[in-house]
Amino acid sequence: MGGMTDRRQRILIVEGDPALRALEERILSSSGFDVHAATGDDECRSLADAGGWDLFLLDIPDDAGDTLDLARWLRASERCGSTPILFSSARRDPDIVREAFDTGASLMLVKPFSATTLLSLVRAAMTTA
Repeated sequence: MGGMTDRRQRILIVEGDPALRALEERILSSSGFDVHAATGDDECRSLADAGGWDLFLLDIPDDAGDTLDLARWLRASERCGSTPILFSSARRDPDIVREAFDTGASLMLVKPFSATTLLSLVRAAMTTA
């Protein structure tokens, strides 16, 4: 039985808060995902360009511009254009939510969140891709 069908789904996280990034990594890894974390947009672009990702989990910080630009870049990428994007944010500004979906978000995760909610939205984003 082995082969490509046994490959763990790969998730690339971009989260500015080191403690939250570690928590997301731990939750997702313990649930069987192959998780990698980038500390910023440049590292994410480099890792994403290698291809093979099943989901991008992107934090929207207070200054949302860079993250939204990153999402636009991912959507325009030949390798990543169809990969689901799950945004996470503590911001509840409707304009940011609208802009996130306009840039190609599959779903939005509102902080703070539970492990169950994170896993449910990750699976939903991957299923609807």
